[in-house]
Amino acid sequence: MAKRVKNQQAPSLVKEVFTDLDSQRIAGASASETAEYVAQMTSELVMIAKSSADYIATMTCELSTLAKSAQLERLTLLLELVQQEAQSVFHRERGHEGVFAG
Repeated sequence: MAKRVKNQQAPSLVKEVFTDLDSQRIAGASASETAEYVAQMTSELVMIAKSSADYIATMTCELSTLAKSAQLERLTLLLELVQQEAQSVFHRERGHEGVFAG
């Protein structure tokens, strides 16, 4: 069951797994059948958790890459603004040099 579940569906599957563990299903089962069922559900939950952890790790990496890219874009824009301001100040100062030179 867990193999065909996509990462985004993991929370609903966990709910479904626990819903299956109702008293009607287990009431007539022997102790070994119940233990086997619980072991199977535990195994599926472990697979879901691993799948979710892998998904979270992938998304974290992608978000980190996006953040670095956005930060680089912001730094590039900031550098352009600083360069423009520096050129503006330079041109203003050059204009004042003529006033003070005379």
